[in-house]
Amino acid sequence: MAKKKVSRKELLKEPDEFLTFSRKLFLYIMDHKGQVVGAIGGLLLVLILLSGLKYFSIRSEDRSFVLLENVRDRYEAVVEEKDADAAYDEVQKDFEDLLEKYGDTQGGRLGRVIYANIAYGAGRTPEAIDNYEAALRDFENEPAIRNMILSGLGYAYERQEEYGRAAGFFERVTSGEKPVLKADALFHLGEIYARTGDEKKSRAAFEKLLAEHEDSPYAEMVREKTAG
Repeated sequence: MAKKKVSRKELLKEPDEFLTFSRKLFLYIMDHKGQVVGAIGGLLLVLILLSGLKYFSIRSEDRSFVLLENVRDRYEAVVEEKDADAAYDEVQKDFEDLLEKYGDTQGGRLGRVIYANIAYGAGRTPEAIDNYEAALRDFENEPAIRNMILSGLGYAYERQEEYGRAAGFFERVTSGEKPVLKADALFHLGEIYARTGDEKKSRAAFEKLLAEHEDSPYAEMVREKTAG
């Protein structure tokens, strides 16, 4: 019998459910490192932001949040029926209209970050980068969300094999004041530096990850790598 598919809405019903799901994703990474390490950060970023969006939309009557929630629902429906590429095409104009009309509202600013993640998920990396970079200006004084945006830029440039730029964005996450995505960033720094032949920096990133985030699933991944 086919296993019933759990929708994103069900996963995002409550913050505790979201955190449990996030941990399951990290555990999945440990068993499928090569296939998913490069993409999972973008997925987690989307989920974190959508969780925040649900919180704000319930408590706000701002038109931008209502429109954003509607567009997000359409995106989820198409993703479940087809794929991320088709869903991006379906909602692209709606996001652009949202940004044009409500780009100076909180809903519009969050919409830009979500739009960037949707573009990343669809493989539209240049569009993702453009929106992440614009979003950095919007969230200059909100370090937690800023870490998410910086991480998104790190993933996007890593996908384009611009490893120096990718490392720069992950470094900014690790040096920020908030812990959001720091373990993820340290892991990717270790991977990037190893890939580019800088073993000293790679080792330093992994050692910092083990020292400061010893309970992180990424720390377990490092321990597995070093043990092998």
